[in-house]
Amino acid sequence: MRAGRVRRPVLVRRTATGGGEVVFDGRRHAAMAAGNVVHALLSGLEWVDGEGDAAWRARLEAVPSSVAAMVGRCLEEPGVRALLERPEGRSTLWREQAFDYVERGELVSGVFDRVVLHHGESGVVERVQLIDFKTDAVADAAEAAERLPERHGEQMGVYREALSRLTGVPAEKVETWLIAVAVPAAVKCPH
Repeated sequence: MRAGRVRRPVLVRRTATGGGEVVFDGRRHAAMAAGNVVHALLSGLEWVDGEGDAAWRARLEAVPSSVAAMVGRCLEEPGVRALLERPEGRSTLWREQAFDYVERGELVSGVFDRVVLHHGESGVVERVQLIDFKTDAVADAAEAAERLPERHGEQMGVYREALSRLTGVPAEKVETWLIAVAVPAAVKCPH
């Protein structure tokens, strides 16, 4: 083992019939922990270069340098940056907003990472942008554009429906975006 490299354990449960299932994978656990730090950081961001930016930048300095560098690169990517800048006109921002509703006897729950409600001149919400941060391992923006909607399409569909119910905006006026933080890339999900 090289110096500085941590070996992550994998724990497999074996059965008497010879089958087995992974019950703990330290590699996956480490990736999830990094993803949680990224989400915690980005949930504190109101707008790129907005008010409170200094406080948010201080939080950025308190996380591991590899995570801070990844998030910093992500915020510089033009497509990502455009989604995180304060929009023109009246808008409302939700961050880490939980929701629940019942559909056909089933409870549907989730947490939106970031939602921008765009209001018309009358103050009524006319369109919605849902932005979900992903830390999936993808090689580049092209792979992110291909794989992320495939992996997370069902989740985005549920979120789109929830936002339509909560805001009264037709589902086709709810844009869903995935931000591949590690690449970085902004990927619009098809409806």
